[in-house]
Amino acid sequence: TINYMQLEAQCYCLEKDYQRAYALYQEAFFKAISHEPAAKELAYEWCLCGILCDETLEDLNQQLAFCHANNCLALRQEQELKLTFFQHLLEQKRYKEIKKFSKHASFLDRTCLQKFKLLQAKCLFQQYDYTNAEKFLENCPMPIYEGELLADYYLWRGLVKNALDKINESQQALDSFFKIRGIVPSELKAQAVLLQAELFSKNHQLDQAKQILLDWQPQISKDWQPYFMFKAGCYAEENGIVGQKEAIQIFQKLYESFQENDFASDARLKQGILLMNFNQMSLAKAVFESILPKLKSKQSLWCRYLIQKCLLMDNTQPLVVSQTQLEFLLKEDCPLSLRLEIVTQLAHVYEEQNKLGPMQNLLWKECYPLLIEKEQQNFSAKEVYWLCRCLLTLARYTPDKNISNQIYTLMVEAQLPVADLVRHYVEVE
Repeated sequence: TINYMQLEAQCYCLEKDYQRAYALYQEAFFKAISHEPAAKELAYEWCLCGILCDETLEDLNQQLAFCHANNCLALRQEQELKLTFFQHLLEQKRYKEIKKFSKHASFLDRTCLQKFKLLQAKCLFQQYDYTNAEKFLENCPMPIYEGELLADYYLWRGLVKNALDKINESQQALDSFFKIRGIVPSELKAQAVLLQAELFSKNHQLDQAKQILLDWQPQISKDWQPYFMFKAGCYAEENGIVGQKEAIQIFQKLYESFQENDFASDARLKQGILLMNFNQMSLAKAVFESILPKLKSKQSLWCRYLIQKCLLMDNTQPLVVSQTQLEFLLKEDCPLSLRLEIVTQLAHVYEEQNKLGPMQNLLWKECYPLLIEKEQQNFSAKEVYWLCRCLLTLARYTPDKNISNQIYTLMVEAQLPVADLVRHYVEVE
């Protein structure tokens, strides 16, 4: 009966139904408590399942104390469970509980102690406290590490040094990582290769950054392969015209190989934009139309706009139809940068049709609230760019110098970078 309950609990764990598994483990453990071999095995699994149930530190300590009182857990097992608890808190970013745990945690086993220090460094890294993360890593004596733990140490040393822009030291850590003999988990290898590509990129070696990802892509687990191809395409995209042409091919291969992956959709959108940059509007439009049914929410809205942009730039649709389509898009809930880009495009459509009144009304209606709301002036770089484009167009087609002057004043107050360009349209006394 006990073995059956244990097996059933393990099955629930595989299905991630941890609450039911925990109840079964607890019942089985209490029944087996007088049978030493079975009790010890069940005690460990019961405590582990409790961690997966998101229990508190107090709950875990009570479990461990009960198991300890009944001689069901060895000291090493208790410490490993505490490390697992810390790791679980870290994955869930429960930093307040981590701080509370770290204040009282003690590890007598030196390997567990080193693992704990490494986890503390990871925690600080996740909270962007790179300086203290570096200190924790520097205080980890190297001879203790070996195998997977040594690989994990060098990887995180490289990540922390990179975050501190200590590129040479980060590269040294990676060099040590790749010299490790024996089995290194594929998860760690994947992260190390991605870091190596980033270091190449920071040293302006974009071709090497792209190539190392493409070389490693077939060797890593399938979970990582789409991301490797996507990042390789992104590095190629940054590498001039030749690189952008190569990026189109990389994104195409990614889409063909992993059509159901989210990165395939992102790659398809990037591919379409690159084709637009090469003035291949019909091909770009076909790419956007092929991916549109698979997109959701804001990505779908962005794709619909890009299709309209292709039609406008290729002059293959009457302006009045483009106007209607763009006006319809503005009725959707758009991110601000996209909304301002659509407004800019619609303003040019109005201009082409000599509808200056609707154009002015549109630009004023969209821009004025953004400039007078002080709390909303922390714009992103994209938002600033498209807001400035809108305001410059408005100033250029505004005959009333008082309004032009008002636009200039509002831009200065909002600290927009091209405010001086509007002065050209302001009447000088």
